[in-house]
Amino acid sequence: MNIRTKVCLPLVVITLAVALLCLLVVARQGEKLCETSIQTMVDSKISQIELMVKTNGIHAMEMAALFSRLPEVEKAYRVAFTGDINNEASPQSQLGREMLRASFSPIIAGYAAVMGAKPQLHFHFATARSFVRLWREKQTMRGGTWVDISDDLSPFRQSVKDINADKKPVWGVEVGSGGLAIRGLAPVVSPAGEHLGSVETLVPFNPLMESLGSGKGENTLLYMNPAKRSIATQLQDTGAYPTVNDHYVLVRGTAAGIIERLISTEFLDSVADCSNWKVVGNLLITGVPVKDCKGEQIGTFIFSTDLTEQQDIIFKAGIMLLASFIFLLIVPIVVAYFVLGFAVLAPVHEMMLALNSIAEDGAILTKRLKDTAKDEIGRLAKMFNRLMDNIEAVMSEIEEYKNLINAVPDPIFGIDKSRRITIANKATELLLKKPFELFSGKFCYDCFNSSACGSIDCPIEQLTLAPKLPRSSIIDMGTEEKPYFVQPVSETLYDCRGQNKGYAVVAKNVTSLVLKEQEINKLAFYDQLTGLANRGLMVDHVRQAIAACQRQACLHALFFVDIDDFKSINDTLGHDHGDKVLQQIAARLKSVVREGDTVARFGGDEFVLLSLNLSEDMPTAAAQAEVISKKILSAMRLPLQLDTINYRCSGSIGLTLFGNKPVSVDDLLKQADLAMYLAKERGKDTAVFFDPLLQTAMMERNAMECDLKDAAMNLSQFSLHHQPQVTADGRIVGTEALLRWNHPRRGMVMPNDFIKAAEENGLIVVIGDWVLQMACAQLARWSDDPRFSHLTVSVNVSARQFCEAHFVQSVTTAVQHYGVEPGKLKIELTESQLSTNVEEIIGKMNDLKRLGITFSLDDFGTGYSSLAFLKRLPIDQVKIDKYFVMDLLDDPDDAAIAGTIMTLAGSLGLETIAEGVETMEQVEFLQNLGCQMFQGYLFSQPQPVDAFENYVRTAGHGSLQGLFARP
Repeated sequence: MNIRTKVCLPLVVITLAVALLCLLVVARQGEKLCETSIQTMVDSKISQIELMVKTNGIHAMEMAALFSRLPEVEKAYRVAFTGDINNEASPQSQLGREMLRASFSPIIAGYAAVMGAKPQLHFHFATARSFVRLWREKQTMRGGTWVDISDDLSPFRQSVKDINADKKPVWGVEVGSGGLAIRGLAPVVSPAGEHLGSVETLVPFNPLMESLGSGKGENTLLYMNPAKRSIATQLQDTGAYPTVNDHYVLVRGTAAGIIERLISTEFLDSVADCSNWKVVGNLLITGVPVKDCKGEQIGTFIFSTDLTEQQDIIFKAGIMLLASFIFLLIVPIVVAYFVLGFAVLAPVHEMMLALNSIAEDGAILTKRLKDTAKDEIGRLAKMFNRLMDNIEAVMSEIEEYKNLINAVPDPIFGIDKSRRITIANKATELLLKKPFELFSGKFCYDCFNSSACGSIDCPIEQLTLAPKLPRSSIIDMGTEEKPYFVQPVSETLYDCRGQNKGYAVVAKNVTSLVLKEQEINKLAFYDQLTGLANRGLMVDHVRQAIAACQRQACLHALFFVDIDDFKSINDTLGHDHGDKVLQQIAARLKSVVREGDTVARFGGDEFVLLSLNLSEDMPTAAAQAEVISKKILSAMRLPLQLDTINYRCSGSIGLTLFGNKPVSVDDLLKQADLAMYLAKERGKDTAVFFDPLLQTAMMERNAMECDLKDAAMNLSQFSLHHQPQVTADGRIVGTEALLRWNHPRRGMVMPNDFIKAAEENGLIVVIGDWVLQMACAQLARWSDDPRFSHLTVSVNVSARQFCEAHFVQSVTTAVQHYGVEPGKLKIELTESQLSTNVEEIIGKMNDLKRLGITFSLDDFGTGYSSLAFLKRLPIDQVKIDKYFVMDLLDDPDDAAIAGTIMTLAGSLGLETIAEGVETMEQVEFLQNLGCQMFQGYLFSQPQPVDAFENYVRTAGHGSLQGLFARP
């Protein structure tokens, strides 16, 4: 499809669509115009008929009222009443009629002279019988003559019955012996108020209808209400109107076939119910209600008008309008078709030929187009020529970049979104040992993944899926003799639209780095002295073995091996020989285990062996484990060559089987450890299976945990003991609140015996919260006593409690509830608990710091905190662990560590306090190192609050000696 067709075809479609829309609009507007015209005609016709009926009805009623008040009328009625009014031949009745004739002859003559027709009068008795009528002459349809019929009017003349009942003037449309007419009635009443009868004047309907005029094609039907069937019968009986069927009476119009069409149409019934009008075919059908004197509808005048001419006029006008509009649309399209061909397509065709020649000749960088035209085509040619200039420049730059990339020693290559190699430098060819043509278009994981397991294992594939990772996978491209590792680094490539078109990958040579990391990994998971797995690796292997038991039914054995009397080797032969013993024992343990089993050194002279996949049967597995333990013992009994010394040693083994029921790694190690100690008790150089009887100690611990849960329910068994914290100048400035558990049966239980269990089962959160509450309550009580108001209270908070989501809120609530000064509450955190969830812990510490809470870093020096890490912590004080203070005077290492801690604290602007101080010599040594505060038995053991307060009151403030503990 050429451009001309593409441009003109939519215009044609749009033209047809617009023409169709216009047709619909014209048809709709014509329909609305027709409806408006018809509605105007209908409204005029209805208003005209209603006005005619109402005017004539009121006129007839007023005439009747006028006549009823004439004295001659009353006299005539009085004469008639002297005889039998039911007998029309009665002389009195005849006399009354003659009196009326004589009286009304001048009136009738005058009315006829003015109106052109004699009035039609009808007099009735109060009994609803006819007195005298003035009938119209059938042969002329005008004028009248007197007819003396004394018939009973009550069966079919509702107006006569109503006026005799109500004695009030009335008018309405009604059928009588004279046909359909508008009738007005007025009562005849004597001066004494006696109702004698009524006078009726009537206006025939046919002359009225004729006075409305008869347009071309108009017809009129009278539809009679089925409930007023007697009226229709009366009309038929008069013979004045032709009837069509039981309900329709022809009033006017004789057009052949019109009556039958009206009657057969479905609309007549709805129009008969006064639904206004409807157009059926070319007929306009209009309904006007006909009501009697009581306002009840007795029928409907149905008018039909032929609309053929009006419809033809509207249709022709619409066709002309539509044709004109289509013509005005098509002419511009035809003009545009030819103009587009000559002015646009010819130059474009010429340009297309030029481009085709460029593509066929391959002269894309030298071919240029003629660009002398001054219109858009000329400008297009100039832009094409500029594009060729730019492409030539870009190709030159690409060649320069290609030479530059080939000069880089690291492999550089590009891959598309499907991970196929699209470009590579010379270093990549050297790495893969093949020219680019042999791996171009191949998947990167076929070239850079030695396992050839597909893209899921490809480091480059994984790198492109998450290119923002700080480090990608390392690819081993070397051999056993010559290791060679590369680390791919990728960058996403985008096209001019910003869409991902692939990745650029640089494979950096990281062989030396990988070899160093392998060495570090070995140091992290293996014991440096023996080369065996360390504790962490063994725990991981045991955990995997426990998990494997859920998939495979088998038993495993865990051996806990300890060298007997190893301390004596170090003491007598020295640590060097002790290390040699450990190395040789490690080698022997490795020699007796099966392939796939694990041997680890846990530290000191303790070794752990994991033997996998023993028998599913417990006795058989136990026998297999016993054989392994005998091999271990035999191997350990062999002489050890320690330089010139032959040394013999033995070992004690505790072993446990697992795999038939759920168990934790810690429980397994405890079981094997308990069995090993039992082997020691039995004389050493033996192996002991873990016996459930050994659970006694564990059961005791469980019992303590149960008691601890009970105590945590009401917390009444717990109390806080206080140990003073003093300054170098002899002032008591604070206290450490230490938890004590006064068990009803166990007595006073120290924290070391239950805190670990509380942390493991989560009770530490409840207990710790209680400690915080009691510490704040104590601070609140002391704030009112000048002797204690200056004291701070340090509270130990466990890692589990501190990591609770509501911890900060709990501390805030406690401080606010008791109204204590936040700076008087000091939270002690151990260095080890800061090693996990670092960011969360620092965030909480900062929140509490803003509240005013201070922090002390407890047991400092026992963890692995770096200087950079300590600088981030919002701590105020560093507490030197008691294990460094205890041997401070005898162990240079401890002294050096204590000095380093205080130097480090001073550089960070932190306060220092030493715990576990028991001698004045330790105080003096620490003072010389720069320690500012002290805590320990030298001053006071932890005491209940009453004893602590007494200590504060009686202590000799101002010197350290005055604060020493009393014997």
